[in-house]
Amino acid sequence: MKETLFVFSSSRSLESFAFAQEGFLPPSLTLEEFFSQSLIVPNKTKAPLILQKILLAEVLKEFEFDDQEKQFLFFEYNFLGFLETSPFLLALFSEMFGSQVELEEISLGDIYGEYQDHLRVLEKIYCAYRSKLDELDLYDFPWKYDLFWDYLETFGEIRCFIDGFLSRFEWEILNQIAQKIPLSLDLHIDEFNLPYFAHLSPALSINHQYTISLSSGEILSSKPWNLEGEVGVSACDLRIDECSVVIQRVQEWLKEGVDPDKIAIVLPKEDFAKFLFASDRGRNFNYAMGKQNDGLKKQLDQIFDHCRHLDGAALFDQIRSEILKLSIQEKSKEKMLEIAAMFERNLAFVQSLEIQEILELLFYELKKLREDDHSGGKVKVIGVLETRGVRFERVIVVDFNEDNIPSLSFQDMFLNTQMRQNLGMPTLRDKQNLQKHYYLELFKNAQKIELTYLRLGLSSFLKEAKIPHKIEDNRFTLFAPAQKREYVEDKICAKVGKDFVFSSTSLRAFQECRRKFYFLYLRKLKEEKKREVFLGQKIHQLLYESYRDTSSIQEARKLFEQKMFAWKEESESMRFGMELDLAVRKMQKFWSCEMNCPPDEILYLEHSFDLEWHGVKWNGRIDRIDRVGDVIRVIDYKFTDHASSDVIQGAIYAHYVQDLFPYASIETYLMPLKNGNYTQVDVQKGEEKVASLVCEVLQEESFDKTHARSHCTDCSFRVLCNR
Repeated sequence: MKETLFVFSSSRSLESFAFAQEGFLPPSLTLEEFFSQSLIVPNKTKAPLILQKILLAEVLKEFEFDDQEKQFLFFEYNFLGFLETSPFLLALFSEMFGSQVELEEISLGDIYGEYQDHLRVLEKIYCAYRSKLDELDLYDFPWKYDLFWDYLETFGEIRCFIDGFLSRFEWEILNQIAQKIPLSLDLHIDEFNLPYFAHLSPALSINHQYTISLSSGEILSSKPWNLEGEVGVSACDLRIDECSVVIQRVQEWLKEGVDPDKIAIVLPKEDFAKFLFASDRGRNFNYAMGKQNDGLKKQLDQIFDHCRHLDGAALFDQIRSEILKLSIQEKSKEKMLEIAAMFERNLAFVQSLEIQEILELLFYELKKLREDDHSGGKVKVIGVLETRGVRFERVIVVDFNEDNIPSLSFQDMFLNTQMRQNLGMPTLRDKQNLQKHYYLELFKNAQKIELTYLRLGLSSFLKEAKIPHKIEDNRFTLFAPAQKREYVEDKICAKVGKDFVFSSTSLRAFQECRRKFYFLYLRKLKEEKKREVFLGQKIHQLLYESYRDTSSIQEARKLFEQKMFAWKEESESMRFGMELDLAVRKMQKFWSCEMNCPPDEILYLEHSFDLEWHGVKWNGRIDRIDRVGDVIRVIDYKFTDHASSDVIQGAIYAHYVQDLFPYASIETYLMPLKNGNYTQVDVQKGEEKVASLVCEVLQEESFDKTHARSHCTDCSFRVLCNR
């Protein structure tokens, strides 16, 4: 007698099914495994995802784009940009295949020409990528396939448990199989997924579980599927306050005797895990998505530097040796060795990439690995996709805000809704409904649900799904409330001493607000470092390292972008990563300006100096000093969006450099890194301002607050000034 094959949408739901069985486990697969084993592509081999990325990067590197096409590239035109682009392109290619849409059809559907330029570039990339796969007798997606009937006919029946939506390709395969082998679908129908399964039977109703024969169209079983659990909602002011609700609820449920394996904490955004980890003193939580090993990236960077000059077999022997020495879990070492072996095996397919670039791609993949969490308890911290088909008795969902429920990725927004509808591709609404279905299925399988959100931003999903709930203010806290103190105005009586060392920064602070000058330079209080300031300082540092370690502008640019990419990889913040991408993009104008006006010689980089002028001491640091013909060019980088001519700083720099090169002609320039146009400083005007301000600083005694409150908005000392 032939067995029944059970097919599940996710590995976690398959695992849940397996634990519930007694005796021998019946044949069971995930949906992905089922399609992989059911299809044959004649005379071709499936290209592993790693190899797909390598080949796509190779295509991008080989391609000659004209100047107009480069304007429409959504990545930087360099190898590091290709690495970042490949996941987006592969996701788009996957979506096109699932919907059985060729790129030419997208171009034809773009009747308004909205994506015309982007699609032209995409089509060139796509065709070249597919051609490279064909040349190597490889495939990424089975556009032409045969069904493996010898395998499929070993089963008497196939039963598929569907927790999401099926693509056009998946429906096509299942319908073909159902014509020869009894095949049924187990579905949970709600208002969010009914439109996608309504074609199976006119009798389908929301809030029901169904088993439907795809072979005959008959409804084999049906029963109600309603929300029965209690839903509580806590309004919080901060994300750390949400942690207090999570910890309180988990402790309550554990005291009630609830099995910790049956409790789930669901994170719409993965970055919330760091708040939980910091506040979970009892280590009750287990992070199913794994944990980032901060020290691992540094270790991998060291291995990369050690191996970058090796070649051939010695290269991978050294990489394996270095991986085995890493202070990480053995399971993580095995994964890394497996990835390295895959790269080594696929080197035969690589034609135009240099070994340095292959290494960059290899270490890009290695750095993405996460270590399993063995230190925590049994309460699972997971994403919503990991809840598919799994029943939890108690559920907490944090960050239940409108912008998170549902959340979408960048590639979900490529192509507008009308085009997607015309092409039969999932629309933005379809993807939102899919996530809403996952959340509703999670809630219907639970007895108690607790939601936390940041005040005034609760997701409208609860109202849309007609889920009864009660909102309460968060009454739990991890910290004692702060003691309120009444503001008392400071009485300031101070003088700048003769030993005070001036700088352009201190003069600017005095000019902006004398109280701020007092706090920073006389009281020595530290200023909160703003994100843009931190980013600007880091870019200054990377420019210094890039020019220092290379001999040409072109080489400096390449090294700088490599360093920026590595820095982005170390960052866990998606927003900060986007800011780095934007900075690199905007700095293309800077690099163009550098190429158009190269110096004959770079004399100094990050040059520190001391000086006596106007009867006082000065210090400072000049970003760059160049020689261009008979002129000494002093350059100060400016990263802010509204970089203006800083005559004070320019005058100080010019006075010092004139002493350094007494017989040369000195020109001082500001270089805004985001627009790349040199701005010459009016040194004479700056000298007049410097003399005036130095006199005012030395005479000042009261250091009053500025009257221009606009300066107070982002000031680190606004609380001290009661502003």
